[in-house]
Amino acid sequence: TQLFDHAMINNIVDRNYAALVKLPKMAEAKVRAFTDLEFQKLEKNWKTVPGGDACYVLCYTGFRVSEFCQLTHLSYDPKTKMLTGGLKTEAGRDRMVPVHSKILPIVESWYQTNSGPLYPRRNGEAYNKDTFLRTVWRPCIQALGLPEDLTPHSARHTCGTRMSAAGAPAEDIQRIMGHADYSVTANTYINQDVSALRASMERVS
Repeated sequence: TQLFDHAMINNIVDRNYAALVKLPKMAEAKVRAFTDLEFQKLEKNWKTVPGGDACYVLCYTGFRVSEFCQLTHLSYDPKTKMLTGGLKTEAGRDRMVPVHSKILPIVESWYQTNSGPLYPRRNGEAYNKDTFLRTVWRPCIQALGLPEDLTPHSARHTCGTRMSAAGAPAEDIQRIMGHADYSVTANTYINQDVSALRASMERVS
């Protein structure tokens, strides 16, 4: 379309044929959270594979992978044990995320080792989401024998889902995930399985 626009402006063609092309709508890829068994496998074995630490941390922070890649040494406050980061929306920008006790040793180690990006590439530079997916996430998932439909965004879904299943207040999940409206969190990022829904129903007296 842009090429034909350029051609029209420069009198190369007199009709924009690209405008006549109707493409079928692509089915949106459905992102899902880790199942309990998949998460247990990651939790048990992350130390055994390169990149396992980053994949595990993503599941406990709720950061988008692009946000995670932009975290730096200055993003972590060792006194409060908080990470500050986030992009995309006003509600998500520069949000504070408490570091869970299970990933605290990992984050502390990164903080003490790296003075630039919190999780840098071998050359010291920051990852972007594509290089992270290609060189960290996919090799880790494959090495652990986990399904390849799990993406870095699955870690974000996992964070929201597990917080909800643990009974975290809706407003806290909303703030950690960086959404202005909790309905976005609930409708998109909380993928409760049947057992969790049944447990919630059984709480009703």
